[in-house]
Amino acid sequence: MQTCNSLFKATTLYIIGSFFNKAIALLLLPFFTALLSTSSYGIVSTYTSWVNIVGILVSVQFGYTIRNAIVDFKSEINEYINCINIFCFIIYIILLGILFTTKTIISNNDIIILTAFCLTQSFFNAVINVELQKQMMQFEYIKRTCLLSLPNLLSAVIGVGILYYNRSADYWGRIIPMVVVYSFIGGYYFLSYNISTKNMSIHKIKEYLRYALTLSLPLILHGLASVVLSNIDKTMINYYISSSETGIYSVAYTMGMVLLAVTSAMESVWIPWFTKKMKEEQYDTINIAGGFYIKIGSLICVIALLCMPEILKMFASKPYWQGIRIIFPIIFASYTIFLFTICANIECYYKSTKHIAVNTFVACICNVLLNAILIPKYAALGAAYATMISYLISFSMHYRYSKNLNKNIFPINIYLKPMTITLTFFIVADYLRYTSLIRWGIAGVILIIFLLYIYKYKNLVKAIRE
Repeated sequence: MQTCNSLFKATTLYIIGSFFNKAIALLLLPFFTALLSTSSYGIVSTYTSWVNIVGILVSVQFGYTIRNAIVDFKSEINEYINCINIFCFIIYIILLGILFTTKTIISNNDIIILTAFCLTQSFFNAVINVELQKQMMQFEYIKRTCLLSLPNLLSAVIGVGILYYNRSADYWGRIIPMVVVYSFIGGYYFLSYNISTKNMSIHKIKEYLRYALTLSLPLILHGLASVVLSNIDKTMINYYISSSETGIYSVAYTMGMVLLAVTSAMESVWIPWFTKKMKEEQYDTINIAGGFYIKIGSLICVIALLCMPEILKMFASKPYWQGIRIIFPIIFASYTIFLFTICANIECYYKSTKHIAVNTFVACICNVLLNAILIPKYAALGAAYATMISYLISFSMHYRYSKNLNKNIFPINIYLKPMTITLTFFIVADYLRYTSLIRWGIAGVILIIFLLYIYKYKNLVKAIRE
């Protein structure tokens, strides 16, 4: 049985790892912008975006099946992982073959090489993601934290070194280290599973692939819709308003979504615990712990709402301060993502991945329509509210369907009270956006009250642990 101390260590390490990843990008940004022209930096950004998009297709979203497979194929999980990794490798080789077969059509050699690099990095990213999911479910939190941070750190440091000593390397100096580092680490795990697992029968391969594809294929639509959902607002601001407005919105969006670094770290601890308790049908325990979990997420959101304007000013120059009003709805949107992933975890447990895909697709369509209505009138602020409303719609759909799957867990009042309080502070923070002293004072008082709450209900925390 996991102890409270191990849960705390895991959560702390995941949060440190998530923030470390964010910090690497943030701290090295001035180096890359100084060493690369705006055009070259744009190529690197576009390449990274395409790695994320192509990765959805190459990986077939198999990583998301591990949380179920580790329950259904507990003693065969390494064989299962080897099977899905080989399947992804076959897709990678086929796509690479198509690229080189049609290279005569593409006159630009740089595009061919970049596409090959994109496919390669996407494949090895998929292998690493599968390993991360396995480590999460097996509670190997030290290994997972290292694997989360190491590839990004190594590729970034090597990239800065190459560009510093050889400016002529241009965007290749940033892209090649990413491909090499991810290929080396991903290749290690790919070969390890391939060598350590015994030969699988055709029957077993079919069983594993049928299981994996049934769960993962709907999530391809979910993944693509998520990419559109998180990027279409920037494209539409650029179209309706200006690239300058897009830049202000992008900075505010990035800062507002930092909240997900904390909630994702918490989720890495929550998912394996939740899966175990669901299997044991301990619904009362899940509701008690779930209520506490949501309150912690709500507290983090409230603190972020009250303090983020000054944090934005610390990391962005004065022209970007116009994004302060934008940041509040984006933070609330990231809070809503935290809430609907709790419902989505229920859908994943019951293998209802089709509904996850449908809900994301509907939210994506709503976001496009709302952006088209709000951006021309309210510019970037309209896009921020469109994002917030779209995720609220997504949450309502996820919650409704999750209740159809299991009526015994997460009654609506577990969500409503924290959401109402958080929404109230969202309004307060927006109203007091220019009075930092009052906002930070309120944040301090709330933090003290919450610590007293934990002390008062320390027996509840002990009960959750036991």
